[in-house]
Amino acid sequence: MGKLWQRAENTALNAVLESIKDKIQSGEMTSAHFVELAQSAHSIALSQGLIQTSRELQKLVKATPTDR
Repeated sequence: MGKLWQRAENTALNAVLESIKDKIQSGEMTSAHFVELAQSAHSIALSQGLIQTSRELQKLVKATPTDR
């Protein structure tokens, strides 16, 4: 997640990625919520033409919780 967040220059995308990071750090993140937020970030990245970022986010969405 760190690499994705550092590369993103889109404030809407950064907000979603920051939310994911904060929830993980606070221990509030569930697997379902992670998928929901990652899908949202994927959609934003795709709409902004951030193809590599959208691909990486899609991989996270499809990964099992232990692989994330």
